[in-house]
Parts: sequence; C-alpha cells; structure tokens
Amino acid sequence: MSVKRLKTSKRSPGTTAMMRYMQCSRSVQWIPTKPLRSYCFKIDIQRAGVIVGSGMGGLQIFSESVQNLIERGRRKISPFFNPYSTTNMGSALLGIDLGVMGPNYSISTACATSNYCFHAAANHIRRDEADLMVVGGTEAPMK
Repeated sequence: MSVKRLKTSKRSPGTTAMMRYMQCSRSVQWIPTKPLRSYCFKIDIQRAGVIVGSGMGGLQIFSESVQNLIERGRRKISPFFNPYSTTNMGSALLGIDLGVMGPNYSISTACATSNYCFHAAANHIRRDEADLMVVGGTEAPMK
C-alpha cells in the first residue's frame, strides 16, 4: 500500500500503525519485499528482533472510537481500537514483514525513545539474546 493511499484513507483502522511502519522502513530507504531468511546471507530468525519506539499510539483510531462510543454506543467501537491504539504496532508489523522471531517490542519514552531503543537492542546483543536487531524510532500520531 502506498504512503499516498494511506494518507488519504480515513476509514482504515490501521492507518496510523501502517504509516509508522512505512516511515520506519523508508527511513532506511528499504521496503521489505521478502522475509530476511530469503536473502543471500544466512540469518537465524529466532535470534533476530525488532524494536521500534514511538511517543504515542494511533490517535486516529482512538479519536474515532471515542466519538463512536459517545454518539452511537459501545457496540459501535471498532474491534481494532485496542491493538491499533498501542505504540507497538509499528514494531509488530515490521517484525511480521521481516519474518523475525526474536525480541519484538516498542519503547515509549517521549523524546528519548530512539536512543533508548538503541540501548535496549545493544543490551539484547550483549547478553547474547539476539544476533541482529532492527531498531529505530518514529512519531506518527495523526488525526
């Protein structure tokens, strides 16, 4: 899905999470088209992980769900409200696309998010919990 289509799609529940993911993968000038294990070098996917931090979760789905709750009642809240409102969807979507099965989580520490993500990834490698970590931070709370 293109970034332009994501920006114009107002009804997609995962717009914010997908934009966060697209920003992360575009920041390294690479959009994964196949899992890491299918590249020419050998990677143990059990020992590869992703940490992508974000200051806050998806404001669009949060805002729409609260408005639906007030105007139309609790049965009209999107089932995607909880998963897409959390900060870890960028990391989760990137991990799924890469096919990694190691540590995968998000850190939210306001302005220090990216630095803390790099520190946490370095600790995973130092403690021999992972051999490869894809790490970064992004901010995409859109309405």
